[in-house]
Amino acid sequence: MKINQGSGSNGGGNFNSSNSYSSYYPNLGITVIKKKPRKRKKNEWSDKQKDARIRFTVLNHFAFANKTAIIKPIWNLSPEKRSSGDNLFRKYNSKAFGRTGEIVNPGALCASNGSLAAPIDAQIEILPKENNFKISWAKENFNYKNNQEDTLVYCTLYSEEFFQISYTDIKRKDLSAVLDIGSIEELNDYIYIFFTNKDRTAFSNSKALRIR
Repeated sequence: MKINQGSGSNGGGNFNSSNSYSSYYPNLGITVIKKKPRKRKKNEWSDKQKDARIRFTVLNHFAFANKTAIIKPIWNLSPEKRSSGDNLFRKYNSKAFGRTGEIVNPGALCASNGSLAAPIDAQIEILPKENNFKISWAKENFNYKNNQEDTLVYCTLYSEEFFQISYTDIKRKDLSAVLDIGSIEELNDYIYIFFTNKDRTAFSNSKALRIR
């Protein structure tokens, strides 16, 4: 980095070259000349750096695929105001992805994030004759009276690319639900359940339930 003393709009002159650029700071009366960062060639990336780039790309694709159905209506309402819903979704779901971008821990995926009480002691039971699932959860003691009209939402993961979301009329106070969510063999290993309020302006954190 080089510093030139000068005056006027360009200080000591506007320096241009193929590998440098200048920035003028009028309050200090100086022009700072900086070297442009050198662009790496593909063969200069280490294996670790290549994996990190692939993982980042896959995670971005996963977020983009879930933007309309999941991030905008749910994560953008998150009480965590320090980040956008998009960034929060990436942050919470990144731990499910492996070194090279594959989903290695689907139980760590988060379909929802919010301020409502999450399902507690949730369990799932396969009803093979009906090809259905029975999901149950416990009555929580905290603020249950205000939350008992919340309704159940569930998600399944489609092709490890995006969540398929379903809203139901089943209420928190019902403490159980029988869901017909298609062929058991076609599903991934987990289903993700959570609650929303009547007008869908608040959600709970999701709970991952292992199917098999």
